[in-house]
Amino acid sequence: MFKTTDPEQAEHRLDDAIEWCTAPESGPEPHRLAHTLGRRRDETTTSTRTRTHNGRTEAANAKTKDAKRSARGLRNLNNHRLPILLAAGQKPRETQPVTKIRTRRPNFIA
Repeated sequence: MFKTTDPEQAEHRLDDAIEWCTAPESGPEPHRLAHTLGRRRDETTTSTRTRTHNGRTEAANAKTKDAKRSARGLRNLNNHRLPILLAAGQKPRETQPVTKIRTRRPNFIA
């Protein structure tokens, strides 16, 4: 379905896939797949029509989460930021500096 550039042909292939999943000989698991395909029909047809996806965003999020998991107890944000940037393939000098978090000043009552 995703290999075609014709949106109408993609919709027909999606209908065929849903019909195959709802066939009695396909078993219980494909019925759940048919339900999911039916719910995501609009998003799927839109992605074949516009040829866009969020793969780069998902890959960047996965790299960030992997670097975060392997932080090994780093608490300083600057020390934690460097492995994330290196995993993303950016040079640390080409990025914006980390903004310092300002806390409230304590009110002294005299």
